[in-house]
Amino acid sequence: MADEFALQRADSPARTLMVTGNRAGLIERGRKDLLNLTSTALYDKGEAFFSADGVPQDYTQAAFWFRKSADQGNAYAQERLGLMYSVGWGVPENDVESANWYRQAAEQGLARAQYRLGDYYLYGIGVPKDPVGAIGWELRAAEQGYKSAQRWLGIVYLKGIGVPSDPQEAYFWSYIAYELHTAENGSVLANSAARKRDKAASFLTDEELTQTQERAKHWLASHRINAGD
Repeated sequence: MADEFALQRADSPARTLMVTGNRAGLIERGRKDLLNLTSTALYDKGEAFFSADGVPQDYTQAAFWFRKSADQGNAYAQERLGLMYSVGWGVPENDVESANWYRQAAEQGLARAQYRLGDYYLYGIGVPKDPVGAIGWELRAAEQGYKSAQRWLGIVYLKGIGVPSDPQEAYFWSYIAYELHTAENGSVLANSAARKRDKAASFLTDEELTQTQERAKHWLASHRINAGD
């Protein structure tokens, strides 16, 4: 679980915004003009420095522009700051500050931030440990189709990490994660979800297994989602 979380803390953004045109072109303009841009354009500016898109990678500059965007309420910039504070890229490593930015993005409905904030609450990273609150945030992300959260729920419910073990819920979310990963050819992650699904199934009666399968199939039929994780 810890290894998977470490990898997820450094993953790439769910989308790349190019609304304002070439990022390198934006950087050639004066700072005063850029400060008057929209939150999306400011996010693009930060992403240019973060991803070395047309300019040398510079996490300090990235953090500066992400903050300008985040202060205008841009959830993607807020999530980026949460990541940067969690690992100390361009800013001092600070789990409390990281949790604060993740929370702001999560409250706006950004699934990736909800997923990360849930992990923080489970382990007490930058926030008081709160397994029930953790499940709540992970469920919000999972319901949006965020597969990392679905796999997370499968693990937590199967092993009873911070919450009582619940093989039916473990099977339900692992089943969904497997189906979504398989549809996108995510073979390694699909296999991981399948192992958790099959392990959970071993604790269920035939009736429980059938009921949970039908519930998962209904969820998949009613959620046509591509969350990009």
